[in-house]
Amino acid sequence: RNGEVIADVGNATEYTDCTLSPGSTYTYQVASYYTTGEQGPLSDPVTVEVPIPVTAPSGLTNTNSAPGNVTLSWNASTDPNVAGYHVYRDNELLADVGNATQYTDTTAEPGKTYTYEVVPYDRSGIEGQCSDPITVQVPDVADTLTAWWKGNYIEVKWRAENVTLGSRAVLWRQMENGPWQAIKVLKPEELNGFTYKDYNVAIGLNCRYQIRQQGTIS
Repeated sequence: RNGEVIADVGNATEYTDCTLSPGSTYTYQVASYYTTGEQGPLSDPVTVEVPIPVTAPSGLTNTNSAPGNVTLSWNASTDPNVAGYHVYRDNELLADVGNATQYTDTTAEPGKTYTYEVVPYDRSGIEGQCSDPITVQVPDVADTLTAWWKGNYIEVKWRAENVTLGSRAVLWRQMENGPWQAIKVLKPEELNGFTYKDYNVAIGLNCRYQIRQQGTIS
């Protein structure tokens, strides 16, 4: 690299250089060597310019968390080379939101804690600097939601107590370890409390219920 030996890779035909500085330009050549250690001729050079990573957005905030969702917002990066943002949850890519500066995670489970970060990317799709992470505790509504087997149906009761639901709340059900399914959209008069009889269940199957502020019945 730039006329200096940086690695002996043995018989490998690829190498990753992890000692680069953003914004710098490097010239690479590869040379074989004989069993005696004598070096052979150098390959044709290749020049690589290391991009400068785009700067992170600021002010990542949880603007609203409710059973079933977390809404995040942040201030746009001042870097003119930013083309969009990736949202990460617990170090896993959750969404590509383009140029938006707000995102609602509708897969957050009540009672769980998540860590979120926002990472900008440039026009080539190369990610830049991460935002400061935030940790969000999703409200748990389990204490106000009950379900009882009544012989040929499950009676589900909801009482709001100290939890405030928005205008789009949905009752979800999971049978055994299957997928969660939206089974009822709450009416405005049901947000503070309701009783629901679920006949679409089978004897011997364990069912779980949640109320989330998101989704439609599919």
